[in-house]
Amino acid sequence: ASGYGGTGPHAQTWTRAEYGPGANCVDTNLPFEVRAHFPVAEGRFQGMMVDLVQDGCEQGLTATVGWYHFLGQDALHKMTKSLRDGMVPIVSYWA
Repeated sequence: ASGYGGTGPHAQTWTRAEYGPGANCVDTNLPFEVRAHFPVAEGRFQGMMVDLVQDGCEQGLTATVGWYHFLGQDALHKMTKSLRDGMVPIVSYWA
């Protein structure tokens, strides 16, 4: 990741005021929860959503990866079959 929000095709709407050291919603100096979920609509994998939740921030913060192209193809569409076949998505963050 590089800076706030990482890299790659994603959408997130928070700023340093909401997320980071001393921020007013997710203060990264304190423990917080990371919840990843992988929505499906009409039988098709839709992407990945990551929610950051910390005591004191009512709604939390959400980042979404709703499209991903790899080698010129819609990788989310291709992943639908792999997920149906039993592949398990895993998210790992390293500092």
